[in-house]
Amino acid sequence: MGCRRWLIASNIIKDIQLLSNPILDYFFILITSLRSSSFYFLILPLFYWCIDRRFGVKLGLMLISSIYVNTIIKEITTVARPIGSPGIRSILTQSAGGYSFPSAHAQVSVTLWGTMIVHYKNRTINIIGIVLILLISFSRLYLGLQ
Repeated sequence: MGCRRWLIASNIIKDIQLLSNPILDYFFILITSLRSSSFYFLILPLFYWCIDRRFGVKLGLMLISSIYVNTIIKEITTVARPIGSPGIRSILTQSAGGYSFPSAHAQVSVTLWGTMIVHYKNRTINIIGIVLILLISFSRLYLGLQ
């Protein structure tokens, strides 16, 4: 990423972090945790065994494919994370390994909730999915990890 683009991204993170306070810190830590591997180890078996076996397999394959694509793009782009950058406060750094772009948290949440939105075509799932995609993506910026 060019120096100018990095500065713009850095300034966006700094502007978002002007909102920071302990309540939002805990809220966005919780939100970013909705993309943790523990969450997927719970949700995939739930779909497979309790809701719809065929959709559970599809969801699992979509998530695995998304993670592979994300890893390949990260290795090609090699964009460093802003952790340790002046003026950026990074919280929950243990959830941020490797390169920054593209955000695996954002990509996997889009994959999971996008697949559910397309599959179920339900207004409630649409709203929940869109809200979680936006919150998870925003949480990575708020926490200074993207």
